[in-house]
Amino acid sequence: MVYENVINKLIVLNGKLEVMMKDIFKILTINPGSTSTKIAVYDNDQEVFEKTLRHSSDEIGQFETIADQFNFRKDVRQLI
Repeated sequence: MVYENVINKLIVLNGKLEVMMKDIFKILTINPGSTSTKIAVYDNDQEVFEKTLRHSSDEIGQFETIADQFNFRKDVRQLI
């Protein structure tokens, strides 16, 4: 998981100086489906990027197991 931590924003609440902690987590998700690979990036719960790469049955059919597809799907993500 890749993340970026942002902290120490000063705010005034009810006349008091407070330190507001704000964590921003950058999350990369990769979902290898039966005929597609979905890739998304989130800042916490906000989606900032999404892409679906479609694969033909012929492309996927050359592999016996999903583990055998590893290099194929790794190479495909460079098309983004």
